Amino acid sequence: MSTRGAHARLLLTFPVFVVGFSCAVPTDPALSVSIDASGIVNFGASATLTAVPSAGQGPFFFRWSLERAPDGVSPSEILPEDVTMATLVTGPLEIEDDFVFRVVITDSRNAHADAFFTVSVCPEGTDCEGFAVIITGPDAMEFDTAARYSALASAVDVTYAWSIVAGSADIDEPDDDETEITPDALGTVRIRVTVTDERTDETISAEKTVQVGPAIDATVPPLVIVGAPLTLDASVRPLSEDITIEWEILDGGATLDDPTLASTKITTTSRGSIGIRLTASAVIDDETTVSTTRELDIVSILQAKPEVLVSTTEGDFTLALEGVRAPRLTANFLEYVDEGFYDGILIHRVTPFDPGIGTTTAPQQILQSGAYVRDDGSLTEKEPTRDPASTDEGIGLSNAIVYSVAAALTGAAGAIPDPDSVQAEFFINLSPLNAFLDLGGFPIFARVVDGTDVVDAISEVEVVESSIFSDSDGNPELSEPAEDVVLTSVRRLPLEPLDEENPFVSLEAPPLAVIGEPVALVANVQPLGDDVVFVWVVLSGDATFDDPTSPTPNLTTASADTVVVELAVVAPTLDGAPNIFNRETEVVSIPDLTPRVVIATTLGAITLELDAAASPITVANFLAYADDGFYEGTLIHRAASDPASGDPFVVQGGGFDPFPHDCNNADDDEGNDCPEKKETPRDPIPAERANGLSNGELYSVAMALSAGDPDSGTTQWFINLNESNSSLDDLEFTVFAKVVDGIDVVDAIVEVEVEANPLLGGELSLPVVDIVIESVTRVDE
Repeated sequence: MSTRGAHARLLLTFPVFVVGFSCAVPTDPALSVSIDASGIVNFGASATLTAVPSAGQGPFFFRWSLERAPDGVSPSEILPEDVTMATLVTGPLEIEDDFVFRVVITDSRNAHADAFFTVSVCPEGTDCEGFAVIITGPDAMEFDTAARYSALASAVDVTYAWSIVAGSADIDEPDDDETEITPDALGTVRIRVTVTDERTDETISAEKTVQVGPAIDATVPPLVIVGAPLTLDASVRPLSEDITIEWEILDGGATLDDPTLASTKITTTSRGSIGIRLTASAVIDDETTVSTTRELDIVSILQAKPEVLVSTTEGDFTLALEGVRAPRLTANFLEYVDEGFYDGILIHRVTPFDPGIGTTTAPQQILQSGAYVRDDGSLTEKEPTRDPASTDEGIGLSNAIVYSVAAALTGAAGAIPDPDSVQAEFFINLSPLNAFLDLGGFPIFARVVDGTDVVDAISEVEVVESSIFSDSDGNPELSEPAEDVVLTSVRRLPLEPLDEENPFVSLEAPPLAVIGEPVALVANVQPLGDDVVFVWVVLSGDATFDDPTSPTPNLTTASADTVVVELAVVAPTLDGAPNIFNRETEVVSIPDLTPRVVIATTLGAITLELDAAASPITVANFLAYADDGFYEGTLIHRAASDPASGDPFVVQGGGFDPFPHDCNNADDDEGNDCPEKKETPRDPIPAERANGLSNGELYSVAMALSAGDPDSGTTQWFINLNESNSSLDDLEFTVFAKVVDGIDVVDAIVEVEVEANPLLGGELSLPVVDIVIESVTRVDE
C-alpha cells in the first residue's frame, strides 16, 4: 500500500458563489514560507533545512515533518525531538532515495502557511559535495509509458543534456533538468545526463539503468460482497504470446478462479481489505525476464450497505454506507475504519450558517471530523495513511439530506474542490439548506441511520473560536467545540466476534428475473466453516433452484409473479444441536423486459408499460406491491396543474386510503386527523438515476419521493403531464413506465374539480370526488 503526504489540509472549502456564505480559509494569503537547503546530500550525511518566512506577523512558530520517506524509514529516525525551530538538522540519511520534508509556519495572528522540499541522497561511495549530479526517478518503467526523471546538480548555473546510451526510448525534454522518457521496447534502458557548469565549462555525467517491463492496465472493483464472484480484468502492452499474467492474493480471505488469466473471478470469504498483486512477465532475447507488478486493494463487505458504529464521548451513532452508489468512497472510508485510523480523532468543527444566507434561527450546518487529534493542548492534523481517492460519479445524493455524510475535499477558496482529493475527513449535514454544497461537488457516501439524537446533541455543544478555520477577513470561525468531542472508536457492524455457531448471514438477489432465464443468488456467511449447510426453499411463486444446497444457486422462474425464497443456514454447535438462521428475499418474475399492468380506477382503466431494463429496482418494487394487492382501494389523491399557467402537471396516487376531505378542521387533540401514508411492508428503494428516461416525456410514470430524498421511493407514483417536468430529472424522480392505453382516462382525471389538498400543504389538487384505484393487475401475455 502506498503512502503519500497530503500537500494541503482537507477542508470544506468551495467557491464563494453562494450569496452570504463565508468560505473557510486555511491560510493567510499575506503569509508565505520558503525552504533554503541543498537538494543533494552525501550518503549517510545529514540535511540542513531553514524555513524563511515572508510577510506575516512575528514571532513565528515552526513545525517540521517528514512527509515522504523510503519504505521502512520512520520519521523518528530522521527528525530530532525538537522540530519547532526555523532550522532543521536531520539525522543521517542512509538510503539512496528521496526524502520529502514539510514545514508549517504559524504567525502571531494564527495565520498558517507551509512549504515542501525534496532532499535526494547520493549513491553510496559518491561524493556530492563538489561538482556532482545524480539522477532521480523510478528504477523500473513500463512499455510505452512515460516516466519522469530529474537531474540534481550541486552547482547552480548549469545546462543539461539527456541521452539514451542503451536500449530504445524517446526523450521529451532533452535540455531541461527534468524530462519524460518513454521506452518503446522491453528490456533495459540506460539513461545518461550530462551537466555543464556555465562558469567553469566543467562537465560531469551520471547514468541510471532502468528495467522496462510490460505495461499493465488493471480494472478491479473497489467493493465486493462476501461470496459473490466478481471479475478482475487486466490488459498488457505490448501484445505478445510471450507475456504471462499472474494474480495473487496477498492479504485477506479470497480465492481466484484461474490466477493465470487476464480476466478472472475473485470470491471473498471474509470481510475486510483484500490485498492483490498482479504481475505481468516477459522473456526478452537474452532470456532475461522483465516483470511489472501492481498491488491493488479490494474491500470486502457483507452486504451492499455496510454499517459502521461510531462511538464518541457523547454517545454512539450508526452510519449506513452507500456501497452501491458510492463504492470507491465506501471502500476508502472502510479502509481507514479497519486500520483504526479514526480512534482518538476529534470532531473539530460544529458550524452554524452564516446569517447572510437569510436564516433567522441560524441552524447548524455540519459536524466535521476525521483529521485532527489533541497534541499538547493543540489541534494537530493526523497524517492520512493512504493516497487520495477519487469521488464516485453519478452518486445522485444531495447534501440537503439531513444526516447524510459527505467526504471533505481539498480546494483553495474561490476554486472548485478537487474531486480526486478524498482522504479520511468527512462531515455530517445538519440542514436541508446544505443543498448549495452540491455546487462544490462534495460527495455523499453514507447516512446516519441510528443515533441521530447523539448527532443532535453534539451539534448543540458550546463552541469557541477555531484554531484552524477563519473567514475571508481573517476572523476566526466560531466552530471549535469548547470541550473535546472524541471518536473513541469506529468499527464495522456486527461488532461481536463471529464463529460457526453464531455467523453473520445475509443474502443477495437480483430484483427481477425473466421467466426461464436463470439468475444467481448469493448467500453471505461469515465465517464460512466447512460444516455450514445451505438450504434454499421457494416459499411462494413458481420457481426452482438448480442446486438448493449451494451458497450460490441459480433461480429459474416459471410464471409472472413475485417469488419469495428462503435461505436456511445450518451451523454446527458444540453440543451437536443444529443452529439455524433464516433469511428471506423476493425476486419479481416478468415475462420480458417490458411487462404491462392495468390500473383500474373508478374513472376507467390505464395501461402502463414498464421498462425493466432501465429501472429494474423500481419496476420490481412496483410489481411486488401490485402482486400483493396493496393498491386496491387507494386514491388518486392528486390531480395538479401549474398554478400560474393552468397547464396540467401530474396525476399522483398509490399511497392513501380514502379520508375525510375536511380533516384539517377535525376537532381532536391534534386539531388534525389527516391520514399518514399507508403503511408499507417493504423498505424504501434507491433512485435509478441517469437511466435514459425523462420526466419530460408526456405520460411517463415516475416514483414519488419524500422530502427530496432520492432513496425514499415506496408505493406512490405519478404520471407526468408537462414537458417542463424534465426539471424533475435533476431531483432524482425515477421514471420507470409510460401510459400506453387509457390516456383519455388520465386526461379526464386531471380535468376533475379539485379543492385544497390537506396532504400537500393546501395545494389545489385534491379531487372533490374520490377517484379510487380498484386494482393494479398484470397483463397476461
